[in-house]
Amino acid sequence: MEHFGYYRAAVTIPTPDGQYLRLAAQKGGEEVSPPSGSLIPTAQALCRPAIAERKTFFNNRTSYSTVKEMPPGSFLCAPVLREEQLQAVVSITQSHPDAFDQGDVSMLETLTAYLGVMLQNTHQYHRLQKSAERLRLLNEANQRLAEQRHSEAVLQTMFEAVFQLLEARSGGIFRVNGDRLEPYYFAGLSPEAEAALRAHPPTSKDGLFSEVVEKQQVIEIADVRRDKRVAYFEGYTGNALWSAPLVVNGKTMAIFDLDALPADEESRTLLKSFLDRAGVALENACCMKKWSDFRNTVPRCWISPICWQRWWNWTTRFRKRLFISVRP
Repeated sequence: MEHFGYYRAAVTIPTPDGQYLRLAAQKGGEEVSPPSGSLIPTAQALCRPAIAERKTFFNNRTSYSTVKEMPPGSFLCAPVLREEQLQAVVSITQSHPDAFDQGDVSMLETLTAYLGVMLQNTHQYHRLQKSAERLRLLNEANQRLAEQRHSEAVLQTMFEAVFQLLEARSGGIFRVNGDRLEPYYFAGLSPEAEAALRAHPPTSKDGLFSEVVEKQQVIEIADVRRDKRVAYFEGYTGNALWSAPLVVNGKTMAIFDLDALPADEESRTLLKSFLDRAGVALENACCMKKWSDFRNTVPRCWISPICWQRWWNWTTRFRKRLFISVRP
C-alpha cells in the first residue's frame, strides 16, 4: 500500500466473538494510531459497515477517532472473505477529504479478493495435510492392532491412536466389569491424579458413564462446567469431554474418556470407523485368550494336530485289519 502514497494502511482481524478487532498490521499514521496488537471495539470502528454488510465501504469526509482525533479525511475499507466468512478487514486512510475514487475502490476489492483466495488455498492445503496425517496415524494403528494377540495390548493401542487423533491433553480408558469401571490406561495425568482416580474410580452407574454404557453412543460436551452429568475429578477433568463406548457383540467392553473433541466431521467419521475395526480386533484377542485357556485345560496330546493325525491313521489301519481278519 505504501507504493500508492496512502497516508495509512491497516489490516484488522475480528476476534472469535466479533466484539473486537485486533490491529494485526499497519503502515503509516503511527502518530494517530494505536500500536499493532491493540484491540479496537467493533462498535467504534470506522469499518463496521463493511463488517456488517460484507462489502466495500468508503467515506470521503470522516474523522478517525478510535483512539486519537484526526483532522477530517477519507476512509476506504473492504472485507477479506473465505467461504463467506469474515477473515480480516483491509483499510486505507488519507488525511484530506475526497481522496478516493472508483479506481481506489476497484484496486482494494481486487486486493482483498486475492487475499481471500490465498487464505482459501492455504486452508485447503492445511486441511489436506491434516487429513493425510490422520489417515497415516490410523493406518499405523490398524497395523499394530492386526499384530496384537492380547486384549490389554489392543486396548492400549486403541487409546494411543484416539488420543493422538483428538490431540487431547489428558484422558483414560476404563474396562467395564458389571457396575464397576476398572481404570486401565491413562495419559497426560500427574502421578497423584492417576493414583487418586485408580483408588476411587467412577462406576458405570454414574451419570455420564451410565449413558455411554447403556445407550452405547458417543457423547461430546464442549463445556463440562455447564453439564451436570459430568463428575469432576481433580487433575483429570478438562474443559471439554469426549466419551465413547467400545462395543463387542452388543456389549460395552470399555469406555474412552478424553478432554478434547473431534475437530470436524471427518474426524468423527474416522473415529467411528476405527472404533468399529478396533472392536473386531478386541473380539479376536478375546477369542485367542479363550482358545489359549482351553488348550491349558486339556491334555496337550489331544489338541496337537500331529497327534490327531497319528491317531486317525492308526485307527484306520486297525479297522482295515479287523475287516480283513473277520472276512469269511
